Amino acid sequence: MLMRIALVFAGCHKRGGVERSVWEAARAWQVAHDVTVITADIDRRGLDGVHTRLVSGAPRGPWRFGRAARAHYDPAEFDHVISFGVQPVPATVLWVNSVH
Repeated sequence: MLMRIALVFAGCHKRGGVERSVWEAARAWQVAHDVTVITADIDRRGLDGVHTRLVSGAPRGPWRFGRAARAHYDPAEFDHVISFGVQPVPATVLWVNSVH
């Protein structure tokens, strides 16, 4: 069953810990689902089937990014919104990595 999934985090690339988790989830789920990444920084290589909503000029920090990201989507657009981390965004799944 095709799901509309939004992944929300400040970064989506292979250079970081949580950012890498977001990138890998987007890459894996794009095969069978409609995936949108809401982010301020993305490496699109390998994510040909993924939609992107860039939160341009997003301030640093999870709380500030979260407030800026909320203007880029309506949770009703998606079957699931997955928030990676502690940013304050409406989400159906909170995925908290501890990558240290």
